Amino acid sequence: MWKLYTGDHGIALVSNVGRLKQAFVDEPQTISIVNVEYRPDLETEPQFEGVEEFCRFKRSSFSHEQELRLVVLGDESVSANGGMYVAVDLAKLVDHVYVSPLAAKWIRDVVESEAKCHGLDVRVISSKLLDPAPP
Repeated sequence: MWKLYTGDHGIALVSNVGRLKQAFVDEPQTISIVNVEYRPDLETEPQFEGVEEFCRFKRSSFSHEQELRLVVLGDESVSANGGMYVAVDLAKLVDHVYVSPLAAKWIRDVVESEAKCHGLDVRVISSKLLDPAPP
């Protein structure tokens, strides 16, 4: 999925459900953690009964993603571009960071530098996914 989603500049933040729950403790809005369900009946023209279904269901052709979504509903502070601010504690959210195996070394250096600059004490690891298997 590195090539599919990031090209040669991608990173992946590694977390888990426990970290997700802890990272949003200070957010006053209700945040739901939703396992995406992949449905073959959505392959042609998907029809959703509202925002909650839109967030929960996805076409089965995306099932390789095994996606988990965080959903905030009912907020009045949506910005003009459709986004909203959600308070998150990155130190609690991020366990470590993988850098794409296609990325140049300087990208890992920049990610490490930026993490430190923003007070994150996380491991930054170059993915070995494309390394040849040992004999």
